[in-house]
Amino acid sequence: MSYPYETLEIPEGVTATIGAKNYENTGLKYVKLPSTMRVLGDGAFCKAHQLEKVYYKDGDEYKEGLAPYLTQIGGAVFQETESFNMSIVIPEGITSVGCAISFSNS
Repeated sequence: MSYPYETLEIPEGVTATIGAKNYENTGLKYVKLPSTMRVLGDGAFCKAHQLEKVYYKDGDEYKEGLAPYLTQIGGAVFQETESFNMSIVIPEGITSVGCAISFSNS
């Protein structure tokens, strides 16, 4: 799948899950999640080889990291994201984390 932009900004108000492998093999570098997003599905950014950073909406600005309002993170969400360049802290409100929420730099 070819995605023509480096940044994906999901609009505020969107509550849908980022599903399994929606952005696999795209050229995304940055993802901006709205405060209404609750679930990152299995492999949501799997094989997004150029993905460097994920941001979440906090008031009027974006902050680096996984949103504190996420409730579920699927498995292999960041698998094979060789360019990923940030620390991930699992938010306190998480009720479910899939297996192998992995990163690969090889």
